Amino acid sequence: MKSILKIALLASVAMASTSAFAGRDDLQLNMQAQSNKAAATKKSDSSASAVGKAQPLDHGPRATTTQWQNRQNQNSAAAVEAK
Repeated sequence: MKSILKIALLASVAMASTSAFAGRDDLQLNMQAQSNKAAATKKSDSSASAVGKAQPLDHGPRATTTQWQNRQNQNSAAAVEAK
């Protein structure tokens, strides 16, 4: 009886662990590569317009942006768009 229990336990552990070693297939890899490529081109296309977006104001002790910095970003984006 103990040997049957050991065999059943070993078989269930072996079946459960084989899926952990399965790798991604070619379709998933190709789809991920296309997605990364599209995101990279979209990011490079929108990099000029991202400068003009106002940053959220932080009035805490470690403020990352100020109203003056937002105004400077908007002015530089307007200058880039005017060219």
